[in-house]
Amino acid sequence: MLTVSNIATADEGSYDVTVTGLCSTVTSAAALLGVDDNVVITVNPVAVTQCEGTTAMFSVTATGTGLTYQWRRDGVNLSNTPAISGVYTNTLTINNIQTANEGTYDVVVRAPVFRQRARGHYFQ
Repeated sequence: MLTVSNIATADEGSYDVTVTGLCSTVTSAAALLGVDDNVVITVNPVAVTQCEGTTAMFSVTATGTGLTYQWRRDGVNLSNTPAISGVYTNTLTINNIQTANEGTYDVVVRAPVFRQRARGHYFQ
């Protein structure tokens, strides 16, 4: 058995084993090792204060492999509506903002095996 410790992207590739006996040598079929990068949020969303009736936007920048996004308000997952869009993308848009939209918005960014939460920001 081969063990790869402290796995990194540089470890990606095909691995096989060659076994040599007294009379012959045989090589196994190759096994492919893929490494997904951890999620790193490089730019967090920033606080927004705007007048009612305008459009508010929050965005996040992250690196990683196979990223998915889920925007939340006050810790509750948001869904796309006619007024709110982009809840599953890196940019959340809230059209025709009203007092009822106030709250702390954050985004959970996930990769297949890792997740990170961008710090929340208050919108008023």
